[in-house]
Amino acid sequence: EEKDGRVYSTDRVHLANIMRKIRVMPDVIKVTRNRN
Repeated sequence: EEKDGRVYSTDRVHLANIMRKIRVMPDVIKVTRNRN
């Protein structure tokens, strides 16, 4: 149970980082499309 808890917490942090990147990416894609 302790190991699962640690993996869960680290995965949550990892997911948070991925979500931040995903949020930023669409804005970048829009900017590049508008330039073209």
